[in-house]
Amino acid sequence: MEDFNNQINEAQTEYENGNYSRATDLLLDLYDQSDDFKINQLLGKTLFANQQFVSAVKLVDDNFSNFIKNDPELLCKIFLKNQRYIELRIIINGLAEKEKTNWLKLVEQSEQDHLNLEPNTVANLTKEFSHLGAFAAEKQQEIINDAETLPFENYLVGARLSVTDADVNPIWRTQLLNNLMRLDADMEIKFLWIDNQMYQVNPVKLIDVEKSNAYREMIKYIDSGIGQEDPIKSNQIKMVTMVNLQLIYPFIDEIIANPVDWVKVIEMNLFGMQPENVDDFTEINQWFKRVQKIMDSLISK
Repeated sequence: MEDFNNQINEAQTEYENGNYSRATDLLLDLYDQSDDFKINQLLGKTLFANQQFVSAVKLVDDNFSNFIKNDPELLCKIFLKNQRYIELRIIINGLAEKEKTNWLKLVEQSEQDHLNLEPNTVANLTKEFSHLGAFAAEKQQEIINDAETLPFENYLVGARLSVTDADVNPIWRTQLLNNLMRLDADMEIKFLWIDNQMYQVNPVKLIDVEKSNAYREMIKYIDSGIGQEDPIKSNQIKMVTMVNLQLIYPFIDEIIANPVDWVKVIEMNLFGMQPENVDDFTEINQWFKRVQKIMDSLISK
């Protein structure tokens, strides 16, 4: 343990003295030995200082919850250098107002610089994102991920078109709508839902899945019952529950009138159980099968 602490102290000293490569080597060795956030944090600083921005963002991605909780400023710096504009804007929205204002100025300037330096790259990606339905489902996901490096206004152009496109997988349409909500996009847009009907929504007025009444009631029921008896089974049901709710977003509370029965249907379908009275769950089963069909269509492509 003493050697371990000595190595941390040595890495800290090397970092403070500007010997970033040496500090990084010491910390990478420690990183494999411990999950102490102090090591991750200092490693993030040394990688950033050494301009190893790709390695730095991989470190943050692998330890995201710790960085967002303990050092959001370093996370933002690393995301900014990797042009992760959309994720960064979503994170910034959760900061205090003064920090939010300061970071938005930095992001907007970086977006403008990126637009000036790489106009063709931005234009081509915006075009692909705006015609997402022309690509296979797997490629759609790849383009959506790449689109998060677009300047905000370019992202809005592609996202608004893609959420109305019947050839875009419903999973990606709901993901994009959720992103627009978390970006506080205050505008009326059209959105093609899983019933193949077009709806008018304003993203800023929507709420996240986990803030819906149905989600809260479902998790409460799972935790108080199944979770007490079988934590592994409980986690499996929670995962499937989240997938279901993400796909019926943003109309979760309008669709789920009885959250407990929804959990029962998910459990029965997941573990091959039969209800005493099938008719009690007919409508919920129909929704569940619709969601499952969408998931299967993605896996099969």
